[in-house]
Amino acid sequence: MRVLKTNEEDSSMNLNNYTQKSLEAVQSARDLAVQNGHQQLEQVHLLLALLQQELEQLRQQEELEKANAAEAKVLLSALAAAAPSTPQPAPQMVRDREPKVSVCVGLMNR
Repeated sequence: MRVLKTNEEDSSMNLNNYTQKSLEAVQSARDLAVQNGHQQLEQVHLLLALLQQELEQLRQQEELEKANAAEAKVLLSALAAAAPSTPQPAPQMVRDREPKVSVCVGLMNR
């Protein structure tokens, strides 16, 4: 089996012009071709590598969103626990059915 190599003289394959993600995709595509015993790096290898890269990014994003949702739930619970409680209505005065004599005498002396 022949190992695939890139020709750095060819300007279209000058790896210095690629981003980190592009380099990872090209390397993954090359690995796929080698693993499958293919002699050349084809578009399908690169397509599959890019799709795998995208899938991994989606998985990471989903994990991050789940973590953010869990963190938000904890924060909301903490805020709810720290919020001032609803004030209770003041107890209503219960009037005696029979007025006390001292209250009546006090009112008369006014």
